[in-house]
Formats: sequence, structure tokens, C-alpha cells
Amino acid sequence: MIKFLLKALCASCCALSPALSWAAEISSIITLPVGIGYTDNADLKPEGQAESDFFWRISPGLSLQAKGPRWNGALSYAYQYEKHQKDERRSDNQFLSARFDSEVIDNLFYLDANASISQVRSNFSDPVGFDSQNADDVFSWRIMPAINRQFANSSRGGAGVDVYGVKGSGDNTGNDGYGERVYATYSTGGLMDAARFDLSANDDRYYYDNPRVNAIRDYTLNQSMSARATLLVSRKFTPFALYGYENIEDETLRRQPSETFWNAGFSWIPSVRTRLDASFGKRFFGDTRNISFTHRARRTNWLLSYVQDLRTGESDVQNPFSVGMFNQLNTALAQQFPDAATRASVVRSVMDGMGLPPTSILVTRNYIDRNLTANVSYAAVKSVFMLNLYARDSDASEVSLPVPPSLSAQGLGDRIKQAGASVNWNYRLGTKVGLSTMIGFNRESYPDVDVEDDNFFTRLGADYQIGRHLSARSELRRIQRESTDATREYVENSVLLSLIGSF
Repeated sequence: MIKFLLKALCASCCALSPALSWAAEISSIITLPVGIGYTDNADLKPEGQAESDFFWRISPGLSLQAKGPRWNGALSYAYQYEKHQKDERRSDNQFLSARFDSEVIDNLFYLDANASISQVRSNFSDPVGFDSQNADDVFSWRIMPAINRQFANSSRGGAGVDVYGVKGSGDNTGNDGYGERVYATYSTGGLMDAARFDLSANDDRYYYDNPRVNAIRDYTLNQSMSARATLLVSRKFTPFALYGYENIEDETLRRQPSETFWNAGFSWIPSVRTRLDASFGKRFFGDTRNISFTHRARRTNWLLSYVQDLRTGESDVQNPFSVGMFNQLNTALAQQFPDAATRASVVRSVMDGMGLPPTSILVTRNYIDRNLTANVSYAAVKSVFMLNLYARDSDASEVSLPVPPSLSAQGLGDRIKQAGASVNWNYRLGTKVGLSTMIGFNRESYPDVDVEDDNFFTRLGADYQIGRHLSARSELRRIQRESTDATREYVENSVLLSLIGSF
């Protein structure tokens, strides 16, 4: 998949090279962490079945940023390989975040592309320990050529094509395939400084390439048209109303909707540091809600969000980090951690502490997702503090037909409820020594099978800058699960010692 993406990007770039100037400012860093670890419960088994083990890990990585006169690019990549001593188990995982944005023809033609590699649990019901045994890579890519023109009267029109796809390394990723989205938009701009009107039309098709999924559906179709009116009451307050029509073809849905929908809400921006967006609407399955509040102070960032809407396999493919907290945390921490690779690592550690994979937990189903998240971060000269809270209720039975247990979160039913919290603190002791700690809690409930898991997570870390290009890191970790099902309980204590070269 990655080879295909690179070939596609190279072909596009070559074709467009006469229009783009490729002179660029480039910054890069290469990292090479090598570590050895010990765990007292390698397979995360219940008490009395635990077995200790040593393992070693190597994780080479590259972070690259480039900027040209009319284009920007960024890439963060890491490869992690692990080998255990006792049973010769081996595992490897990859992490990738890449993007390319360009204005090929001024005020007319744009070409954007992105790619990512994230992880999902190989089996959602199984835990994720210090190592990467229960994790599958998910490769996703997207190429977006578009025509978009700003006119003299402030109106704007555009049309484009999105081609996207996904390929998982394991059997449980579900959404393997590719999609095609064709769209057109038009905005009137401000009419008499009183209102703005937006028109849009979409035709989105996704073709699945997974034998398990193909047993229940081969493709999905989502067509929609909408008109939106925004009142320009003031620069700070803009209410809006939207009305549209959607047609969905999906064999897994309880019914194939072909009907109207609406949405209404407002944006309130009392200052450059504060923003509130809220909306309420109706679709074929019921109510939709979306509330987002952000506030940025000198040292703190606040975020509160609630979303209630339909989640589909296609939407998760188009943005694999859209579910859960990854995208929100990544945005909230942009100021504190400007390097994309470092920031992604921090976000992943927070989500690990909460027991959350970054991608969808019900990747093969349509489901109603009710997701509440809140976080606050504080950055001082020597320390960074983060508090994260979330609650989530995902229910496929409200909109989807019954499917085999293998397609419903590995036999745990159609509904999953999650709630959790984590506290992160990083502190610098001078220029060479850094300390970090994280405490996390996550509760996962499966009402259909009457199972409830409580997961506890604690991590202590320290790093020391040995030289300009070499540092050392130590990490102690404890994870524990208490469950209504005794066979699912476990405790693991582990340690990891690493040397990290950077160039």
C-alpha cells in the first residue's frame, strides 16, 4: 500500500513539476532507540498463569519537514521490532504520519495527499501490554486533487476528487479496500454583509476487500446534497441552518435511507483565544449533536467536546484518527510539542494509559457514537501537565443488522461503553534530566454479554542526555485489569531501558 502511495505521489509530482517550484527548506531528524525490557507477565494471563520474559526492541524513526514556495510537506515514521527470549516471539509495528499540500495553480488548482499507519487491537477483547503482541498495523492513504477558485465578489466555487484506501496487516481491521469521493461546492460569500449561502453535493463510494466483510457487504454508497445559510450577525456570533438530502446504500443497515436531513447551530468567538461551536440536527436514525469548546491562555489549553452521530467504516478510513481522542489531543498539544513525531508519541502514550486504540473499535459496523472528551494542558518553563477525561457509548444495534460474532468486537456484542481518565506530568531537571509520570484508568463495559473491565495504568519514566546525539531512558510500568469475568483479570509489572541516538 505504501509503495502504491509513493508511486502515485511521485507520478503526480512529476506531472506537475513545471507548475511547482521544488526549491525547499528542509529540516530532518533521525532517531535510533535500542532497548531491553523485562515483564513478569508476558502474555497478560490471570494470576497463577503468569510467565516472566525478557525482550529487546529497536525503533528507528525519521521526522522530516519541507516547505517550498507553493507547497508544504511533513513526514514522521517509526518502525518498531521486538523479540522475546523464551518462546522466540517476534512482532513489528509501524507508525506513519505524512502529508503534502500544494497550490499548483494560483487560486485555481490544488493537490493534497496524506498517509498514515496506526494500530488497532488484533483482538479487541484482549489487552495491550508493554510489548506490541496484540496490535495490527493499519495503512491508510488519500490523494485529493481539487479545483477551487475565489471570485472578485468573495464567492467561491470548487470541485474535486478524493481517492482513499486502507489496508490492515491483520484479519480484524475490517475496512480493507478503497473509496472514491466526487464533490462540488459553491459559496456566495457575504451578501450585503448579512448572510452567506453554501451549496454542496457529494457522491462517496467505498469498495471492501476483506473476505469477512464481503460476506455481508461488498460496497457502500453515500450520496448527499445540502444547502446552508449562515447569518453574519457579527464577527463574533454566526448562527446557521442546513437542509439536505441523503441516499445511502449499505446492506448492513436496518434500512436503506433516502430522505432529508437538517442541522442548525452557531459559532461564537468572543476572542481570538476562545471558541464555542454547537449544533443539533435530525438524520434518518435520529438526533445528531455536536458541541466543541476551546480556550487557549498563556500557559493552558482547554478542550471540551461532545459528538453524537453515525459512524461508518468509510468515515473511519478517511480519517483513521477521527474516533477517540487522538485527533483532539494532537491539536491540543500542538503548541507544547511542535515536533509532529514527538507529539504523536505523547498522544499514543496517553491513549495507551486509557486503554484506547486510536482507530475505530467497531470498524466493520455502522454505529451510533456518543463521545464526550475533555482535556486541559498546562505548559511551564520546565514542566507540562495534562488531564484527560472521556466517556463513550458506541451502539451498532440501533442502526445495523445482526452480524456474526467475529464482526461485532470479537463476540462481545453490539454495544461498548467506555469511560476513562489520565494524568500526565513531564518535568525537566536542568538541561540533561527529565522526569515523567502517568496515571490512567479506563472502564470498558459490554452490556450484551454482561462483562465489565476496569483497567489501571501507571508509568514512571526518566531520561538523561548523555551527549549531543545520545540519550538514555528508563521506564517502569504497571497495568492491571479487574473484571466481572475472572479469566480476563491480570497484573503486569515491566521495565524498559533504552539508548536513543538522534542525528
